[in-house]
Amino acid sequence: MPIFEYKCAVCGIVREILCLREPRTATVPCACGAQAVYKVSAPHFDLRMGINADAFPTLGDRWARAHSDQLKKESKDG
Repeated sequence: MPIFEYKCAVCGIVREILCLREPRTATVPCACGAQAVYKVSAPHFDLRMGINADAFPTLGDRWARAHSDQLKKESKDG
């Protein structure tokens, strides 16, 4: 079920509408009486939803872990 955003040109309010089964409309009525126009927005997609944050480490995370392990090893040796 997609969520569509509409922005009013008069008052500037952005409104999100959950579309159950009907097609998206170009405009919807705003609370101020004007028409809010469909706004193209970026979808939100997160691979880590419901998963431990360490499950998908970034390159920076992997570098930091390797650097930390190297420092521990050096302090243990010397």
